[in-house]
Amino acid sequence: MGDIMIGKGYSGWSMQFYMAQAVAITVEDAVIALARRAGINKPTPMTRIIGYIWVFVWFSAMIPPYADGQVAAGLHVGEPFPISPTSHAVRMLNETINIDLTQLFQFPPTLLVTDAPMNI
Repeated sequence: MGDIMIGKGYSGWSMQFYMAQAVAITVEDAVIALARRAGINKPTPMTRIIGYIWVFVWFSAMIPPYADGQVAAGLHVGEPFPISPTSHAVRMLNETINIDLTQLFQFPPTLLVTDAPMNI
C-alpha cells in the first residue's frame, strides 16, 4: 500500500526487500538448528560475533537495492523532518571544518572543499 502512495509505477518494489527478510530469517533459524544439533547450545562470544557479521553482510547486500527504489521515487529530496538534530549537527560540522559532508550521502561519495573561509 505504501508503494502505491508514492506512485502507481512503484507498486511492489519494496516487496522484494521484505520477502528477502523472511528468507534470511528462515536461513538463520536453519543455521541455528544445525548448530544446536552439532552441540552448540549456548551463545558464545564467537557465535555472537558471527551473528553480528551475518546481519552486517545481509543488510549491506539488501539496503542498497531498497534505497535505490526510494531514490528513484524521489524520497531523498528535502528534509524528512522540519526539525532535525542530525541535519543541524552536519551543517555545523560543515561550517567548522570547511568540508561539505553531505557529499558523503551521494553516489559516488566525494568530499568537496567549500569556498567559504574557515571559522576557527
